[in-house]
Amino acid sequence: MIKGDDMQTIVYSGIFAGMMAIFVTVAIEKWGGVKGGILGTLPTTIVPAAVGIYAVDPFSFSKAMLVVPFGMLLNGATLCIWVILPPYLPKTGKLWITLTSSLLFWLVAGILVIQFEPNYISAFISMFILISLSIIVCYSLKEAPRGQNKVRIPVLLSRGFAAGLAIGFAVWFGSRGHPELAGLASVFPAIFLTTMVSLWISQGETVPRGAAAPMMLGASSVSFFAIGCMVLFPRMGVYTGCLIAWILSVMLWSLPMGIWLHRRINHSKFSSTGEVLAHR
Repeated sequence: MIKGDDMQTIVYSGIFAGMMAIFVTVAIEKWGGVKGGILGTLPTTIVPAAVGIYAVDPFSFSKAMLVVPFGMLLNGATLCIWVILPPYLPKTGKLWITLTSSLLFWLVAGILVIQFEPNYISAFISMFILISLSIIVCYSLKEAPRGQNKVRIPVLLSRGFAAGLAIGFAVWFGSRGHPELAGLASVFPAIFLTTMVSLWISQGETVPRGAAAPMMLGASSVSFFAIGCMVLFPRMGVYTGCLIAWILSVMLWSLPMGIWLHRRINHSKFSSTGEVLAHR
């Protein structure tokens, strides 16, 4: 039986996460794959997840957050599938084959991840692997154009619902005494997958594939945030600790990576016409 306060936390966390999820699609549509990809991977849905999990089970909170870097590494590998696989697929059903393949990979790998006891060393190794992988993919990126079509409202709403549901389950797992599942569910790629699908449908294949590499690079900020929360929450309280962890993850990772990608756009040949115009 879920306590009334826990249910309220679950609902509020899910609603806030859904609102943040909708923002990501709009950001990529408006600012293009590179800028939108970085903006879309700022620590957003992980914020209500971290606050909610800590509220329902502060004693197991660290276990949940230690799983986050593993989950983000899985998300990065999942996005790699969207970059690598589509060119080798037939046109008929390409989107749905890619979606199914990436989702199955995440689920199988996620089951394997929760079999191991996470620790700080393994969390930092996972984060380092994701950073290395995302930089490699960013260097091989061909184009990252802005969308030319509006993402429809029903698609945005369904995307927000999917993300909110994932975070709601994350907090629920935490309230039931399953911190590893809570941590993994908090980074379920609902935002990534619904972003790729909705942008593919509305903009075509190139826009979401172009956004994948910057999203991978920006996603490491979520790992920074999770580790920061583990250190700061017990010492500074939930809200102050959350704010400081968010600022540090953005200042120490998201902002530098955004500047680096911006400079790469201006000095490389992969920029599309839309991205070039966006910088004039």
